[in-house]
Amino acid sequence: MNGGVAVVETRYEQHVRTPMRGFALVLLSIPTLIAEIVFVTVLSLFGALIGVALFPAATKALRGLLDVHRDLVGRWTGVPIERPYRPAPAAAPGAKGLATRVTAPLKDPATWRDQAWALANPIVATFTGALAFWAVVYGLWGYILAAFAGRVIVDLGGTDWYAWVRVDEGYAADPSRLGTTLAIATGFLAFGFLAGPKMMDAYGRWTRTMLGR
Repeated sequence: MNGGVAVVETRYEQHVRTPMRGFALVLLSIPTLIAEIVFVTVLSLFGALIGVALFPAATKALRGLLDVHRDLVGRWTGVPIERPYRPAPAAAPGAKGLATRVTAPLKDPATWRDQAWALANPIVATFTGALAFWAVVYGLWGYILAAFAGRVIVDLGGTDWYAWVRVDEGYAADPSRLGTTLAIATGFLAFGFLAGPKMMDAYGRWTRTMLGR
């Protein structure tokens, strides 16, 4: 898998689709994080035979998920991300074959770039590729809050904040606070749809740097 074929779309389509692509990154981060935890756990068990035995499978699973990232980001940004790994060693039976399958990935610098990417990616993705999604969600929540959720929260005895707007007694009857909520919500929606492609491009550069050749 070498980064996939770029998606052909208009600028309008790109702006509309990017928030949902951010949501896809959020969903994909869950199995990727699990695979990374498994990989690190297997490394920690290297002192026991089970860690050595499971290492090739753990490496293959993590690389498979990262291939999905390469494919999606390559198609979304129009710049393919090629797999950087060294060629797999020739298959060999027995303990010698296992030793080769273990040492080859350990000596491959791309393996350790994978680890750095997987550990930092949840934070980087939140503020780049997935930022448009979170901005749109927060904007929609503002409209829902002003429409009825603010009244429901207060009726149930709760309070909340929307940005700097306090949601408490009297919120639903206060035109100033309702208007401010709607203005902030509109700003977040506009940012999510307008800035989304740029944020995805920034995420693509990060991913190409860490996961590409």
